[in-house]
Amino acid sequence: MVKHRFPEETHLSVVARNVRCKLAGSFEFDDAGRSEQFRIWSDFTRTRPSAFDGALLRLKSFASAKGIAAIEAERTSFSAYITSRQPSFSDEFPASGRADPLGLTVLLVSRDNHLVLTQRSLTAEQNPGGLYFVGGYAEPTARDGEINLFEEATREVKEELGVLDVDPDRSWLIGLAYDPVHCHPELFFVMRAGHTAAEIVSLSRDADDRNEANSIFTHPFDAVLSEDVKQLATFPRTWSYIRGINFARRHVETTGRL
Repeated sequence: MVKHRFPEETHLSVVARNVRCKLAGSFEFDDAGRSEQFRIWSDFTRTRPSAFDGALLRLKSFASAKGIAAIEAERTSFSAYITSRQPSFSDEFPASGRADPLGLTVLLVSRDNHLVLTQRSLTAEQNPGGLYFVGGYAEPTARDGEINLFEEATREVKEELGVLDVDPDRSWLIGLAYDPVHCHPELFFVMRAGHTAAEIVSLSRDADDRNEANSIFTHPFDAVLSEDVKQLATFPRTWSYIRGINFARRHVETTGRL
């Protein structure tokens, strides 16, 4: 079985400016994996003709020390991810490796200390209707070199919420975890916005990717972390939501900062 070269779950408290990511090269399956990729992608697009096989950033390795997080990455594709995201893939194709696209989840906290929450679209391909935050997948550049993952994460905030005013000095990488169901690594950030909760909800109405969420709402950050919001019990919780809350709780307990 292919072994991952990064931890399955790691708590962090790294200032966003100190997250380094170096992109070099591209990931490819072996012959058996490529044949499976062709088959899976053909089946996938048959029922989703608008699907786009975009480039994604693959997490190759991860390390952290002395307040720095260092990531090595390479290019992969959405079709490679669709092919290798099943838990059984590593057993069926042990020499191929996984696409392992790097997911980004952002816990956005408003100026008045509310956490922005979303209910995923009811037609989403993964976790429809589930409780979540904001996020997506990191994208590679055309050339090898440095990738700014803070900017990649804030791109998702802009596209889904219309929020541009995010403070890089009050933004933290708080965790890395590996999704065991949809099989990919995910980085978790907590970020401070310059807008109030009401302003963020208002801005989100005109966001480019507003349809990513069925609904957008906010609750006091401390109340969400202490699980003292009864309304949230009515939503199924995504894996990313559970991991994000746990990482945020540990970040606050460890550093006393947000």
